[in-house]
Amino acid sequence: MDVKPGYAFNQPLDGMGSQKAAQPEQTPMLFESNRGQRNGADQLTSFVTPHPEQQGYVGFLDGHVKAFTVPPAADVPLTKGAR
Repeated sequence: MDVKPGYAFNQPLDGMGSQKAAQPEQTPMLFESNRGQRNGADQLTSFVTPHPEQQGYVGFLDGHVKAFTVPPAADVPLTKGAR
């Protein structure tokens, strides 16, 4: 059975409030994934590029979306004093 691309969640964000991210415009939240499961989450290791020009879409914490040919870093820089 072929796995169709879907979306997954950037796992380091799990349980973290959005206000704790120091750079929401650079923090991936959702991304196209080949995990093939509901509520999939990882550190962008399952990122897939199913669109023309070998691109996949990533949604960032601030709400914007951008196409990539390779996944951006999954790191979540925290604001000072956040845990």
